[in-house]
Amino acid sequence: MTDTGENSRNKESQARLELLEKRVRHLKWLVEITLVVLIIATVHLFYVELNLQSEKKSPGALKATLKEGLEKVPETADTQAELVLLGANRNPLQGQNITAMVGRNPDKSAWLSFRIIERNQGGTTTGPVFLKVYTSDPIILGSPSTDEPAFQYEGYVTPERRPIPALRAGVSVATQLNLQLLGRASLSGTYPALIKAYYGDGQIAQAYFNLEITGK
Repeated sequence: MTDTGENSRNKESQARLELLEKRVRHLKWLVEITLVVLIIATVHLFYVELNLQSEKKSPGALKATLKEGLEKVPETADTQAELVLLGANRNPLQGQNITAMVGRNPDKSAWLSFRIIERNQGGTTTGPVFLKVYTSDPIILGSPSTDEPAFQYEGYVTPERRPIPALRAGVSVATQLNLQLLGRASLSGTYPALIKAYYGDGQIAQAYFNLEITGK
């Protein structure tokens, strides 16, 4: 009787021990799964944060990259303005005879007027165009020549006085130049002249031509 009771208690203790071991193994498995999930979540959050920081920095980095790339692009005929001066017949102004007129305003001030064509055959805008015209006696313009010893006088047409101060790529315009004239306003004849057009970053277009003046 005593042996039977003891055997029963041993079996019961063994069953409880096995159940406890099973629960411990189950708990250990749950802990391991939880740790794996936490590790995966932590790694995922780390990469998400890293991507967010990269996205915040990317506009500036992209801007810097684009700027660097643009600075490395060499200037070619396609990325520069190229201003050419033409006569009214749309041929190069160089060597042409251009019809001009002289006259007086109501306030008795004299003027010289003639027309040319400007064409931008480059790939970008000219920026503001500044014109200088050079002459000699008897065509006395408003100022003494400052940089052309072959001519005595010079006159200016500033961008502010031009209806179209800058020419976009591929654009041609007819420009009527009206210059202050000192001295006589009853000139007649053919006289040498020079015109320079300053534009862009120190670029110059120029042409030697003749003014055919009909007095007024």
